[in-house]
Formats: sequence, structure tokens, C-alpha cells
Amino acid sequence: MEPFYTVTRGRGGVIVRRTRRSHTSLDEVAPAFEEIYAALRDIDLLDVAVLVDLRDVVGRNDPDFEKAIAPHRRRLMESFGRAAVLVRSTVGAMQIRRLFAEDGLSAEVFGDEDEAMQWLVGG
Repeated sequence: MEPFYTVTRGRGGVIVRRTRRSHTSLDEVAPAFEEIYAALRDIDLLDVAVLVDLRDVVGRNDPDFEKAIAPHRRRLMESFGRAAVLVRSTVGAMQIRRLFAEDGLSAEVFGDEDEAMQWLVGG
């Protein structure tokens, strides 16, 4: 079965890519994030950047889902020294900016992977 996320080490950091696999139950959220952290276990996260690629995700913004994912989103984004999010659309960028503002998180949002990587490693 396809995972919800893939984790790879990229240029100067970590890339967490969301797959197209949809959550069929809110009970799947926490274990999906635990798999991310298992893959990152041997990295000092505050010393590296993360690019979270959400371009393939099937959008979901119902209140129960947002409530279930919020603490995991905060933990992931706050774990790294720098963070950027890659989205497919303007609407996706607006949603991520709204969620991050609500969470008090700081991350840049991009539509182009090369621009995101340049920002992460160059700044």
C-alpha cells in the first residue's frame, strides 16, 4: 500500500512529499506522521531545512480533519531550522498561509520546487 508521505534527503535538507493516498479515517493521521519521524530519527532537525511538498495531495479541509492534523503539522514545521511548503495552486497557498497564521508558524509557500529549494539552501 502506498504511504501517505515519502521522506528523502535532498539538497541541504529533507523533502517530505505528500502522496495522493487519501485518509479514509482520522485514525490514520497520527501513524502517518510517526512514519515521517521514524525516517528522520538520526537527523538533527534544527540544523536542516525541510520542504513539504503538498502538490499531489487531494485537498481536504473539513473541521475534523483540520483538528486531527493540526498538532502534527505544528510539530513537523517547528522541528526544522527552516521550512518551506510546495503547493499546486493559489488556493492551496492561501489555505496553507491561513493554517500557518492560525498556528503561529513561519514558513514560506512556493509553487515551484526549484525556487523553494533555492530559498531553503540560500537564505
